[in-house]
Amino acid sequence: MALQFLFQFLSLLLLFTTIRLSATYPGSSTRFDTMRRRMTSKSNSHLPPEFVTYYYTQTLDHFNYKPESYATFQQKYIMNFKYWGGASTSSPIIVYIGEEAPLTFGVHGKGFIFYLASRFKAMLLYIEHRYYGDSMPFGSFDEAFRDANTLGFLSSTQALADCAQLITDVKRNLSAENCPVIAIGGSYGGMLASWLRLKYPHIATGALASSAPILYFDDLTPQNGYHVVVTNDFRDVSESCYNTIKQSWSEIDRVAGQTNGLTTLSNIFQTCSPLNSSKELKDHLGMIYVISAQNDNPPYNPVSKVCGAIDGAPKGTDILGKVAAGLNASLLRGGPEAQCNHIIDFTPKNTSGWTWQTCTEMVMPIGHGENDTMFQGSPFDLNNYTKSCQALFGATPKPHWITTEFGGHDIKSVLGNFSSNIIFSNGLRDPYSVGGLSRGLREHYPRILEQNIPDGFETFFYNQTIDHFNYRPESFTTFRQRYLIYSKHWGGGQAPILAFMGAEEPIDDDLKAIGFLTENSERLKALVVFMEHRYYGQSVPFGSRSEALNNTNNRGYFNSAQALADYAEILLHIKKTHDATYSPVIVVGGSYGGELATWFRLKYPHIALGALASSAPVLYYEDITPHNAYYSIVTKNYRDTSETCYQTILKSWAEIQRVGELPDGASILSRQFKTCTPLRNENELRDALAGMYASTSQYGRPPENPIEKFCSAVDRATACGNDGAISYCRVLKNISDNIIALPTVNGSHCLDIVKSNKTSDPDWLVQQRKTEVEIIEGWIAKYYADLKAINKWIPFKLQ
Repeated sequence: MALQFLFQFLSLLLLFTTIRLSATYPGSSTRFDTMRRRMTSKSNSHLPPEFVTYYYTQTLDHFNYKPESYATFQQKYIMNFKYWGGASTSSPIIVYIGEEAPLTFGVHGKGFIFYLASRFKAMLLYIEHRYYGDSMPFGSFDEAFRDANTLGFLSSTQALADCAQLITDVKRNLSAENCPVIAIGGSYGGMLASWLRLKYPHIATGALASSAPILYFDDLTPQNGYHVVVTNDFRDVSESCYNTIKQSWSEIDRVAGQTNGLTTLSNIFQTCSPLNSSKELKDHLGMIYVISAQNDNPPYNPVSKVCGAIDGAPKGTDILGKVAAGLNASLLRGGPEAQCNHIIDFTPKNTSGWTWQTCTEMVMPIGHGENDTMFQGSPFDLNNYTKSCQALFGATPKPHWITTEFGGHDIKSVLGNFSSNIIFSNGLRDPYSVGGLSRGLREHYPRILEQNIPDGFETFFYNQTIDHFNYRPESFTTFRQRYLIYSKHWGGGQAPILAFMGAEEPIDDDLKAIGFLTENSERLKALVVFMEHRYYGQSVPFGSRSEALNNTNNRGYFNSAQALADYAEILLHIKKTHDATYSPVIVVGGSYGGELATWFRLKYPHIALGALASSAPVLYYEDITPHNAYYSIVTKNYRDTSETCYQTILKSWAEIQRVGELPDGASILSRQFKTCTPLRNENELRDALAGMYASTSQYGRPPENPIEKFCSAVDRATACGNDGAISYCRVLKNISDNIIALPTVNGSHCLDIVKSNKTSDPDWLVQQRKTEVEIIEGWIAKYYADLKAINKWIPFKLQ
């Protein structure tokens, strides 16, 4: 197993205790002797020679002045000078903020910062978190974890003060006071990196916080968000896999309730030791699924492997047999040579540093209901949570401390007004991304680089009103509505605004397909805006799409009138924030979006100067247009292409009906048309074909020319008989200037900062890393400019 993956797994295993106060810290409990000297070099046989280990005499309590506050311990840190340009050139220092694991895992696992070091001639400094690895107060692990009195100094605020003091000392010793510091961390370490920049801006010039769930506290994030993402990851890979997992929980309970049921389950799942309860097995399986989703990175792709094994089980395999096959293919099986599955014991223990942290300050309210995910219901209960922590440590959680100390409800104000130079990167397939910062913070120009969003676009979210036309209490509910801005050619001032009206789909596809606005923006010196329709894409009210569409009360705000009012508010907001009060607005849309553009000009003439409505069927209502007009045009398009093709399609309906009425008709049609799933009746096929003919006609444009391709295949098949004449129809359908968010739709936990792989890294990942480097380069360049402004001479410039 690669060290990079081992690091990810151990980190995740620790974070799993946030979900269930139960995971045992996997690190060694070996006693470590503290170093007596203030700064002592020490070799590490597990690391390459360019990494040198040191120990710093760290203060135990930075925030009090009691006698015991002045006690010290030896904190481990590692330095790498291989690429450093030296203090005389003010070359940067990149600091890796250790998380809830021994530091060595971070050194091995984070390859991205090696590239940064070579790119920026930077020194690497790795700092181990107190109470982890070798950085143990009170002389030993046993003494440090003796009780709440000794564990009481384990906190994020103390850890941040450790970093501040150690970085300052290292810079002083190296005469590197003028060297800028960039803090980097992942997950909890990413949270620390962002908080270091927030709390100690005079020490950290900037921060890269990868997969940092800084908003998964209090009520900032839906409690079920984590497991909803896990569920979506599995469901996106395989619907049948998702259904199998969802059904398996009750089946495990059913079998466990039988005579010798636990023995039966032990045999089915090939456990190395007999199961003591069904919960033991379900906890283990649940961990398998969340580990697979959180680390669903190439080239391992564990979700696909688990689902591949579940779906690929031999025909006739029951639900538990399929789930057992998935377990055997999972990351924790240990490979094909493993003889059995070691079921991890999740009984809470008081020897885990992370469990202590989750029992005191890092209270993430993660839970889920009975039917909102693929997991068995397990809602978050603060009372039970508190009782567990009190039983373990005699400690009472402070669920509101993180938001009090670092912000949360007012995160926009905190980061937007009091901090800068922070990259929040999140892979949207990572379940912790729901608690991460996924948008910029300053309304004027927060920058969001999102996968599958064309270059030059910046994403914003407007706090939109759910009901513009009433004044009932629920009318004032708000949701986040997405819009994107392309300002490359904007002339500013009174230059025009071209606004695209999003329609009945996420705005992402429109950004790639619609070129009129951007292609003409230079000529018109225009600001281009793309607005997403409510209830689509990322502009979903009530917290989630499932909740938004859950009942008629929630769906009742889903209409064109509300959408037009949404667009009016967004456009007025943009004009205000961009000092564009007198800029004329031209609205543009296609199909339903074209109708919206037309109606917007009609209803809001004080906002829109004009409208371009492409293919807008504004008259296809009531009896204004003949009912058959749409399909008449479809028919004409096919007939103009090929009379033979037209005749074949015309005759096919009766033939489909005739075959469908046979005793085994649906099966015959399924084989004939090679459907991926068996047809239930001939009407399913007729509807699919009609939709395909309409789609190829409605979107029949060069160079694809789908009607010509289809009819050519039909005509060739007709010339040699009717077998497979319409089999070609199987092809039916082919997102602050300094507070920056980098969500990636396909990314996962800390993927952007782990070691790159030239053979398996997708293009979007390479581009994301390139973007992060460029942003960091800008911070450093600005730092040098600031130094020059105060007469600090820099004898070189960045290449």
